[in-house]
Parts: sequence; structure tokens; C-alpha cells
Amino acid sequence: MKTLKMQFVLDNEKVLQINLSGARADLNADEVRGFMNSVVAKDAFDVNGAHVTAAKAAYIETVDTESIF
Repeated sequence: MKTLKMQFVLDNEKVLQINLSGARADLNADEVRGFMNSVVAKDAFDVNGAHVTAAKAAYIETVDTESIF
């Protein structure tokens, strides 16, 4: 399974991470960067009074599961 992990910097110097499971195989950097920039521009999240100020990083984590029986 692929999970898109996006990290944002908050105005209290902490980091907000949003995880979206089932990321598309053809997802590209421009799409993710555009989404993250719109989150920042729209001040979309309030985390206990802290607001998103910048996109920090994004990556895809892949986990393979193998059945034993």
C-alpha cells in the first residue's frame, strides 16, 4: 500500500503531518506541491490555535504485506 505523507510547518514551529492512504501510482510533485500551497494559502488548518505557514516536505511511503498463511 502507498501512503502520501505531507508535512506542513505551523506558526508555533511544530510540524503537522497529513497521511493519505491509497496514493495514486501516477501522482507527481507538481500536483502535491500545488495542493500543499493551496492549503497554506487558504489557511485550511487550525491545530490548537496554530496555523499552517509553509509546506515542508512530501513523500510516498510504501508498505508491502506478505501473507504467511
